[in-house]
Amino acid sequence: MAKYASENRRVMAENIQRLMQEHGKTRRQVCADLHIKYTTLTEWINGGKYPRIQNIEMLAQYFGVPKSALVEDPFKHTDSTSENDRRMVAAYGKMKHALTADDVDDIILFMTMLVQRHRKAQRPAGESERGEPNALPDDI
Repeated sequence: MAKYASENRRVMAENIQRLMQEHGKTRRQVCADLHIKYTTLTEWINGGKYPRIQNIEMLAQYFGVPKSALVEDPFKHTDSTSENDRRMVAAYGKMKHALTADDVDDIILFMTMLVQRHRKAQRPAGESERGEPNALPDDI
């Protein structure tokens, strides 16, 4: 039973830290904004204590997320979530506060190019995207 409670505290601690980072908030800012003691927030972040439900609701409202974003492991394996998906979400979460709209457009363009290159590499030689013979070899 102790491991289960410890795991819940770990998930909560990581989620609070992630949300603070995503929103560019320091511990002192969160404490001042929510009128909570610095030591209380530190205990939550260190996994020493688990917030009561009213505090979970307050944190969720503060960060503009559902309560599940605090209490559930966002990277817990599900059939629909691959390891690459989790890595992409984690990387984006760490960087999104520093990205401009142009940066996001560049990332999307780059990802689109990678997908097209991957699809092209998987096509049989001499076949176009529509399954028709290519007029020119791919290396021209």
